[in-house]
Amino acid sequence: MVVNKSKQKELDLKPLESWADVESEVEAIAFLDLDIEDEETELNRRIHALQGELGPSIQEMKDARATKEARVLSFAKKHRADFGEKKSKKVNFGSIVFSKASSAVKFLVEEIDLIANLKKFGYALGVVKQVEKVDKNVLVTVVPEDKREKVGFEIVPTGDEPSLKIDRKRVELLRRAAARKKAS
Repeated sequence: MVVNKSKQKELDLKPLESWADVESEVEAIAFLDLDIEDEETELNRRIHALQGELGPSIQEMKDARATKEARVLSFAKKHRADFGEKKSKKVNFGSIVFSKASSAVKFLVEEIDLIANLKKFGYALGVVKQVEKVDKNVLVTVVPEDKREKVGFEIVPTGDEPSLKIDRKRVELLRRAAARKKAS
């Protein structure tokens, strides 16, 4: 979990003083991760149960809404003349809006085949675009160091920051052992 930097200032970040402290803190983090996962699993189980319970009635309402909307739009389309020059008509609980009439290009073949046909019949110029992209690895070798800023780039250091990876299998084994010990 990443702590928001502004929140981090508010937290009491007592520095750890030894690797034993680090081990203890990582163990606590790992157990918190497992507890969070358990809670999220329970939340998802309850959501799934509610979906099973309420899902059919929600779907019925969505279907009824879609049918009613289709009827309204069909009526509006048949009575387009009632709108006059206007693109919309206000009704008690909303508006019916006609979008601006236009047209769109629909490919009848795959785009790659269309490009091949445009080239074949001499229509590609200005229609088929070449994508230009900078190769960062080559960029560094071609542009001298003293010209990089003028060209518009710089080399910035990355990495060398610690990150934490929890050994979930080990923590789960510890958790099971603790649960067995508690049960006996």
